[in-house]
Amino acid sequence: MRWRLAWPDTRIPLLRATVIFLALLCMLAALASLLTVLLPHSRFAVLGVPLFTAFAHGLWKLRRAARIAGIVVLVLALLITVFGGLGSLMESTTLSKAEVLAWMSPFAAVEMFCLYVLDKYKSEFK
Repeated sequence: MRWRLAWPDTRIPLLRATVIFLALLCMLAALASLLTVLLPHSRFAVLGVPLFTAFAHGLWKLRRAARIAGIVVLVLALLITVFGGLGSLMESTTLSKAEVLAWMSPFAAVEMFCLYVLDKYKSEFK
């Protein structure tokens, strides 16, 4: 018997790679939530484990609700990246504008790319 890995059910390689990337990020977030439970005063971190694993499973199965939740999460992450970077620029006197933009830009670019792919191939989600 040969083991077959069940990739996301799409013929579009870009969408498949994006979904795999986002699902892996969700599983890393679930693992981080699980490890946070071990710290004192973190009772509600255990709620992140089923939330992130369900989100990763929904993305992997190309569910429409997971796509919408992914878009919401990516937009929030983009806003946090941009405004967090600008906030650190206003507070910090040691970082130059170029240094803050150099740290901020790759994350914002990846988030916008994932948003673009999820929006372009929305017909693939069931």
